[in-house]
Amino acid sequence: MPAKELSPIEVYQLLPKTNCKECGETNCMAFAAKLVNREATLHECSPLL
Repeated sequence: MPAKELSPIEVYQLLPKTNCKECGETNCMAFAAKLVNREATLHECSPLL
């Protein structure tokens, strides 16, 4: 059975929600959307590391 893909909102809920812009995006929701579309990696989120 294939794994369920997460929505940007589901990913956003797992992020620190600091909107620090260290990933290059304007906010964590934009970063979550990039993650879902495989246009970014978690390593780009400094507060997670």
